[in-house]
Amino acid sequence: MPDSQPILSQLNPPAGPVGAVTNAARILGHLGAAQTPLRLTQISRPLGINTSTCLNILRTLVADVVVRIDGAAKTYGLGRRIVELARDALNHGE
Repeated sequence: MPDSQPILSQLNPPAGPVGAVTNAARILGHLGAAQTPLRLTQISRPLGINTSTCLNILRTLVADVVVRIDGAAKTYGLGRRIVELARDALNHGE
């Protein structure tokens, strides 16, 4: 019986960048460049990302501990997972 799961190497690469992934990377770069934690509109407006889209991406990044949120101040900053990812990249010669 043939395997019905496609082999990864047989899949076609996406036609272009995935918008949500590109926006997440832009958000992380913006937070990294900021001197202080930022409010939602301080992230979405300069990047030209719809506020609702930006909020959904931030919620995902917070859930993955890549971004931290100060609920009282309603601000976002880089989370501890970024440090772990950077350490892993350095350990692998990146």
